Amino acid sequence: MKVNETSLNQAAASQIGKTQPPAPVQPGGPPKAGQAQPRQPSDQVQLSDFSSRLLQTSEAQSPTRAARVDQLAADYQAGRYQPNSQATSRRIVDDAIGHAS
Repeated sequence: MKVNETSLNQAAASQIGKTQPPAPVQPGGPPKAGQAQPRQPSDQVQLSDFSSRLLQTSEAQSPTRAARVDQLAADYQAGRYQPNSQATSRRIVDDAIGHAS
Protein backbone atom coordinates (compact mmCIF):
# COMPACT_ATOMS: atom_id res chain seq x y z
CA MET A 1 0.00 0.00 0.00
CA LYS A 2 1.32 3.45 -0.84
CA VAL A 3 0.79 6.38 1.52
CA ASN A 4 1.91 9.81 0.37
CA GLU A 5 1.89 12.12 3.39
CA THR A 6 4.06 14.78 1.75
CA SER A 7 1.03 16.16 -0.04
CA LEU A 8 -0.71 17.03 3.24
CA ASN A 9 -0.78 20.66 4.22
CA GLN A 10 -0.79 21.84 7.83
CA ALA A 11 -4.60 22.02 8.04
CA ALA A 12 -5.06 18.54 6.58
CA ALA A 13 -2.33 17.06 8.78
CA SER A 14 -4.13 18.27 11.91
CA GLN A 15 -7.26 16.35 10.82
CA ILE A 16 -5.58 12.93 10.52
CA GLY A 17 -7.34 10.38 12.68
CA LYS A 18 -10.48 12.45 13.21
CA THR A 19 -13.84 11.09 12.20
CA GLN A 20 -16.09 12.64 9.60
CA PRO A 21 -19.37 14.21 10.75
CA PRO A 22 -22.49 12.24 9.79
CA ALA A 23 -24.01 12.97 6.40
CA PRO A 24 -27.11 15.16 6.56
CA VAL A 25 -30.44 13.39 6.18
CA GLN A 26 -32.51 14.53 3.21
CA PRO A 27 -36.07 15.52 4.10
CA GLY A 28 -38.66 13.18 2.69
CA GLY A 29 -36.66 9.98 3.21
CA PRO A 30 -34.58 8.07 0.70
CA PRO A 31 -34.77 8.99 -3.01
CA LYS A 32 -37.63 7.46 -4.93
CA ALA A 33 -37.17 5.11 -7.87
CA GLY A 34 -36.04 7.01 -10.94
CA GLN A 35 -34.58 9.92 -8.96
CA ALA A 36 -30.90 10.57 -9.35
CA GLN A 37 -28.86 9.97 -6.24
CA PRO A 38 -26.04 12.39 -5.48
CA ARG A 39 -22.63 10.92 -6.23
CA GLN A 40 -20.64 10.28 -3.08
CA PRO A 41 -16.84 10.56 -3.10
CA SER A 42 -15.14 7.19 -2.87
CA ASP A 43 -11.94 5.99 -1.27
CA GLN A 44 -9.15 4.59 -3.40
CA VAL A 45 -6.48 2.04 -2.56
CA GLN A 46 -3.28 1.44 -4.50
CA LEU A 47 -1.26 -1.65 -3.70
CA SER A 48 2.42 -1.73 -4.48
CA ASP A 49 4.26 -4.20 -6.68
CA PHE A 50 5.68 -5.72 -3.51
CA SER A 51 2.28 -7.07 -2.47
CA SER A 52 1.76 -8.81 -5.82
CA ARG A 53 5.27 -10.32 -5.66
CA LEU A 54 4.59 -11.47 -2.10
CA LEU A 55 1.37 -13.16 -3.22
CA GLN A 56 3.15 -14.90 -6.12
CA THR A 57 5.87 -16.16 -3.79
CA SER A 58 3.42 -17.46 -1.23
CA GLU A 59 1.38 -19.23 -3.92
CA ALA A 60 4.52 -20.87 -5.31
CA GLN A 61 5.49 -22.18 -1.88
CA SER A 62 2.00 -23.24 -0.82
CA PRO A 63 2.06 -26.93 -1.90
CA THR A 64 5.48 -27.52 -0.34
CA ARG A 65 4.61 -25.62 2.82
CA ALA A 66 1.24 -27.35 3.16
CA ALA A 67 2.88 -30.77 2.90
CA ARG A 68 5.49 -29.79 5.53
CA VAL A 69 2.82 -28.48 7.92
CA ASP A 70 0.76 -31.66 7.46
CA GLN A 71 3.82 -33.80 8.22
CA LEU A 72 4.67 -31.78 11.33
CA ALA A 73 1.05 -32.03 12.54
CA ALA A 74 1.06 -35.80 12.06
CA ASP A 75 4.39 -36.13 13.90
CA TYR A 76 3.14 -33.98 16.76
CA GLN A 77 -0.12 -35.94 17.14
CA ALA A 78 1.81 -39.22 17.11
CA GLY A 79 4.25 -37.94 19.74
CA ARG A 80 7.22 -38.06 17.34
CA TYR A 81 7.81 -34.31 17.04
CA GLN A 82 11.10 -33.40 18.69
CA PRO A 83 11.89 -29.72 18.13
CA ASN A 84 15.54 -28.68 18.10
CA SER A 85 15.51 -25.79 20.58
CA GLN A 86 19.08 -24.73 19.78
CA ALA A 87 18.41 -24.50 16.03
CA THR A 88 15.11 -22.72 16.66
CA SER A 89 16.67 -20.12 18.95
CA ARG A 90 19.55 -19.58 16.51
CA ARG A 91 17.11 -18.88 13.65
CA ILE A 92 15.08 -16.48 15.82
CA VAL A 93 18.20 -14.51 16.78
CA ASP A 94 19.57 -14.54 13.22
CA ASP A 95 16.24 -13.27 11.89
CA ALA A 96 16.08 -10.55 14.55
CA ILE A 97 19.53 -9.21 13.77
CA GLY A 98 19.10 -9.54 10.01
CA HIS A 99 21.47 -12.38 9.16
CA ALA A 100 20.51 -14.55 6.22
CA SER A 101 20.87 -18.28 6.69
